[in-house]
Amino acid sequence: MTGNSLGCIVTSNATVSSDNNIFNDFCTFSIDGELSILQYSQWSSIYDITSITSSNANLFVNSALQDYSLLPTSPGVNFGINSYSGYSAPQTDINGTGRPVSGAIDVGAYENH
Repeated sequence: MTGNSLGCIVTSNATVSSDNNIFNDFCTFSIDGELSILQYSQWSSIYDITSITSSNANLFVNSALQDYSLLPTSPGVNFGINSYSGYSAPQTDINGTGRPVSGAIDVGAYENH
């Protein structure tokens, strides 16, 4: 599985699963090496029922300056899961902040606090 030029999913494996992600609104997806392109609504109905889409402006404090901390109103706040297939989510974020601060963990490297 790789990303395409938009940072979205391209694979040659039709059995892929990509749950619990946040994708930019402009993402496209492919399961056949980009021979055919799927929009998020098509992708999510088959391969990824628990992810969400949003724009950078609604997700991050300042993505233009590479500040990928979540905004308090980001759809990624409390959207993460604590474990998946027997693996636990990290107990701290990239800055060492304990997870979760409130509710579920946040999606991404930074826990909103």
